[in-house]
Amino acid sequence: MKTILLGLVALVICAAFGVGYMNALNAERAEFADAAARVGTPFVIPATRDDPGPVLDALTSAARSTRSNIYRTVIGATPQGASTVTQYVFLAGESSRVVDTLEVSAGRLPTADETRAGTASAGTAPSTRPERTVGELRTLWPGEERALRPLARVFDSLPAPGTYLAECPRRDCAAFTDALATALSGDPTKAPVTAADLRAARVVTLVPTATQPVYPGMLLAAGTVLVAILALYRQFREAKHAGVLRMQGIGATRAWWIISGRPIAGTALITLVLGTGIAVTLPGMHPAVLGSLAQTVGITGVLLLAVTAPTIPYLARLRIAEFIKNRRDTRAIFGLSLIASATTAVAVIVVGSGLWAGADGLNAEVKKLEIWAASTEYGVFAPLRNGDETLDIQSGSLTLIARTAGQLYPRLAARGALYVDATSYDEGLDKNSVDPDVFPALKVNPAYLARYPLRDTNGQRIRVDESERDWIILAPESYRDREEQLLATTRRNRAGAAQSSQKVLGVAAPPGVQDQSVRIIWTKNGQDVFAFSPTVGTKNAGRIRDPLIEVMTRENSTAWDAANAITGGPDGALRVPLIGGDGRKTRSSLAPILAEYGLDDNLPSLVTIGEAEQARLAYARDAQVKSGMLGGALILLLLLMTAQSLTIALERFARPIAVRGLHGHGPVHRYRELLRIGIILGFVYLAAGSGLWVLDLHPFSPAIPPLGQSLTVAAGICVLQGVAAVIIVTKRKGIRP
Repeated sequence: MKTILLGLVALVICAAFGVGYMNALNAERAEFADAAARVGTPFVIPATRDDPGPVLDALTSAARSTRSNIYRTVIGATPQGASTVTQYVFLAGESSRVVDTLEVSAGRLPTADETRAGTASAGTAPSTRPERTVGELRTLWPGEERALRPLARVFDSLPAPGTYLAECPRRDCAAFTDALATALSGDPTKAPVTAADLRAARVVTLVPTATQPVYPGMLLAAGTVLVAILALYRQFREAKHAGVLRMQGIGATRAWWIISGRPIAGTALITLVLGTGIAVTLPGMHPAVLGSLAQTVGITGVLLLAVTAPTIPYLARLRIAEFIKNRRDTRAIFGLSLIASATTAVAVIVVGSGLWAGADGLNAEVKKLEIWAASTEYGVFAPLRNGDETLDIQSGSLTLIARTAGQLYPRLAARGALYVDATSYDEGLDKNSVDPDVFPALKVNPAYLARYPLRDTNGQRIRVDESERDWIILAPESYRDREEQLLATTRRNRAGAAQSSQKVLGVAAPPGVQDQSVRIIWTKNGQDVFAFSPTVGTKNAGRIRDPLIEVMTRENSTAWDAANAITGGPDGALRVPLIGGDGRKTRSSLAPILAEYGLDDNLPSLVTIGEAEQARLAYARDAQVKSGMLGGALILLLLLMTAQSLTIALERFARPIAVRGLHGHGPVHRYRELLRIGIILGFVYLAAGSGLWVLDLHPFSPAIPPLGQSLTVAAGICVLQGVAAVIIVTKRKGIRP
């Protein structure tokens, strides 16, 4: 028992080292990514200024005239999932609180003159950059990709509009923004830029990372609980030893220290020394990180001692004579063990019910996929990655949507791509919250009508040309009594379309959209329309009966109308025709267009809707597997705690059990105390299962588990503990009276 306990302590300390190291790595990465945001004032280059040359000239002239530094932080990820962080800098100030805090493991940092000339950079990875690499940035992990590069190089991968940061001599940077606004207003063909146009929200840098200490953290938590259980049980079994120590005049606290505290502290200290020796040899390690690791491990060691300290009152209140006879007062320890066991059982019920409901949901989703299995004619871009625009997206910039909706969609529509936005009919929407004046409608383009034709009231096929400037509504005859309301609502919605596109996305609308006419084409009732979405019409092969349809053409729509073109999932409205049903081949053919708009890092793959749904379900299955691992660990913990509780219970009720055995009573009467406790716990578990349903608690599934499932899991826990009890009682030999 002692060997197992101390081995577990060593394992927990090792897990603490792992958690501490990963936290230090994440902190180092976040500190580098947040370096400019901590000292700089954010500002934006508006979408109306998209020419990199004039923008760079305006930035550098404003920085030189006000002796300010300019930064643009680019956060992304490699195809393998590792994070990349690059600080693009232009240093015109007397010093830089960003560059001055960086450390190099080899070489040096670029000078201010080199950042202005664009001739030098520093980084952690081998470089193929046009500028010279003069230093290697210090990092804890060799695989990290971080760089310090000249500002002029940012436009190699990013458009000019976006979020920047300025480090100015004065805190408010008013002089810099005024100078920049003046410099950006030099083009007489464009509206002037004001300082208000450059204001940006506070920048929050969230660094993508694949090194979160999930499993070491789980091991640390589970190990700590197990140490507490084993230490408690060992203290209980060492009652005679404790009695001898107390008889020698040793107090309860010191007796605890001799039996439990000292071995645990010694093992933790030895593991700390060995772990620190190994950590010193890791690349990039420095005293601050070592101190952080030692602090994490030290706190863990203190925690391990603290979770065993509740045995001190147990030692203090028992009589020495009972100790010497190896008789134990088990009331407090039995109650504590029983509460811990019941709590673990309730946790198993919560996880198990969620897993069951989640599995049912996944099975239902798999059945829905059947209608998409043979759909290989069109594909969607999935996933949608932040790419190098992570900071812009986190800061609220919509430049990515502006490029996908305002630039990419028109190019792909000209190549036969469909647009079908069925968001208004998504079955996951709360229909009760929809305003009665709002008319749900599909939004499609002419290519969709060519592929999936509709008939008007005369039975003729409806055709709409891309040159159509009126906003077209295809309305079933059943809407005739609401015609005026439908027209009024649509005109109101279209009134701000041009302004929204210009102000929000920075994309000008076609002529005539501002004062656009709305025209209704009446369609024949009873037509099923293919929604092209896995979340719409799931009971009718993806079709909707008699929906309203809005038709957006090249001349009657704005970029704002196409904002849902690409969402990163199968619910995106853009459907790209696949070459021979092959998404990879089609993606390769579109690579020049994607690179032209800087979207090649955002749209890495083109897949069918079935493949996109399978990827989504695979992610859900992975979450189920992790929850299953948690559930399995909880069941093992429950069995261990059940065994401990039963052992203590048999010790507590040893005399009455033995007496009844001598009188020839059967098992039910002989172990009636255990049966009574089991029945009470069974009612507690059933109440917990019912409570999940009543309180609508479902942390491990998207939907609340049915009451029957929760009660079945609770009953299963009762059976599991009952079987364990029978096995333990059967195998226990000789109950001491």
